[in-house]
Amino acid sequence: RNASPARLSSSLKGAIMVKSRPPARILFVGNSLTYVNNVDQWIALLRKSVTGSSIQVATCVMGGASLKKLWQETAARRKIAGGGFDAVVLQEDLPETTPESFEKFCRKFIGAVRDAGATPLLHQTWAYGRLPDVTHGDICAAHRKMSEVTGAEVADVGSARVRAAREAPHVNLWAEDMEHPSEAGTYLAALVLYRALFKEPTLGIAHRPDCLRERDSVILQKIADGVDQGIN
Repeated sequence: RNASPARLSSSLKGAIMVKSRPPARILFVGNSLTYVNNVDQWIALLRKSVTGSSIQVATCVMGGASLKKLWQETAARRKIAGGGFDAVVLQEDLPETTPESFEKFCRKFIGAVRDAGATPLLHQTWAYGRLPDVTHGDICAAHRKMSEVTGAEVADVGSARVRAAREAPHVNLWAEDMEHPSEAGTYLAALVLYRALFKEPTLGIAHRPDCLRERDSVILQKIADGVDQGIN
């Protein structure tokens, strides 16, 4: 390859962890929206491109799974408790579940992550046509609520995709099923997650997919660097 402060409940204020160093060990918990094209590996590649050093990434994933299913039917809790991770990325697929279930199991995961001494990051994904009743606005509202209640940061990949569709419509972000990400879509997700994990801009990172021209990768980098500042 080429190369606004949230108001928190008093019981959770003390749980927020401040990390002085960038995360070196990251766990990704999610479903196929995480593992198609391996967003975790993309983040590792981007980080090595910037620093020259490797980070460790791991996954706990299940196809079609909500956070409820990942909590109840996978080794996610055990991996979080024993893995020595600095950060854990939690990806819900809201069209596949309900806001109520998301809230319940997101709270459980965030508590487990913090109990293990790690920092949670919510990977906000996107709406898609197969399950049209859940809109982009619904997904944003649910994640915004969880951020306000728990203090967990949100990596708003869904809004980045909306903006990219508007500003770079020639870049295809969708796989053939119009639900999962193309390689370019995964690259955009990785940029947004990278920005949130490392608190560094992505503009200027040389590594990009073969399918993207340099000028298009720059457009996506600018979008990723703006979306966490509310520039959607």
